[in-house]
Amino acid sequence: GTITAITPNTGWPLPQWDVTQEIRPGVHVQYGHIADPPSVLVGDVLAMGDTIGNPSNFGDTDEIMHFALSMGTDEGTCPVPRLPPRSSRNSQTTMTDR
Repeated sequence: GTITAITPNTGWPLPQWDVTQEIRPGVHVQYGHIADPPSVLVGDVLAMGDTIGNPSNFGDTDEIMHFALSMGTDEGTCPVPRLPPRSSRNSQTTMTDR
C-alpha cells in the first residue's frame, strides 16, 4: 500500500511520528510512535515485509508502537481479528498486509 501521511506525534517528549498507509482503497493503517526518522516517505509504495520504521524507545526495554485500522469513514476498527494467527516481536515495524 501507499504511504499517505507522516505526521508528528506530539503526545510524547521524544521526536516520533505517526505513519498512515492506504493498504486497499478506503482501508488505512496508522502506525503510531515511530522513532525519528521513519524509514518511509509520503508516496512510497510498500509490500509485505517492508520496513516502516523503528518503534519509539522509552528506556532499555520500553519500546512502543500503536496500530490502528480505519475502514471507509469509521473512526477505527479493532485490528486483532484481521492479524495473522502468529505474532512476531522484533525491533522494526513491518507491513503485515498487502
